[in-house]
Amino acid sequence: MGWDAFTNGLKLYFKEHKWSNTTLPQFMSKLQQGYNQTIPDGKLDLSVWGDKWLRTKGPNKISYEYTHDEGIITSFKIRQAFCKHGDEVYRKQSINIGFFDNNKNFTEH
Repeated sequence: MGWDAFTNGLKLYFKEHKWSNTTLPQFMSKLQQGYNQTIPDGKLDLSVWGDKWLRTKGPNKISYEYTHDEGIITSFKIRQAFCKHGDEVYRKQSINIGFFDNNKNFTEH
């Protein structure tokens, strides 16, 4: 969504609903409006995001698997799994991965 779109949505929300109680759909509507105004060609649908992140329980477990041959990584996979008491829903994740050597030097791949 980005910081600018998010803060634009918050401004719209507080301007319209100051000093009142609201619902999650009202809040999400203003965030969507802020996103649409800030990024007119954007493709983000916050109702889909809200269904997967706000209306479900439990986080997803993120893990990795890799294989190597003589110290060189030959395969690297990120896995997403359900938590024991959480809903069985896969969520879109953004992950940054860094590779460092034994001397803590970052290596680009």
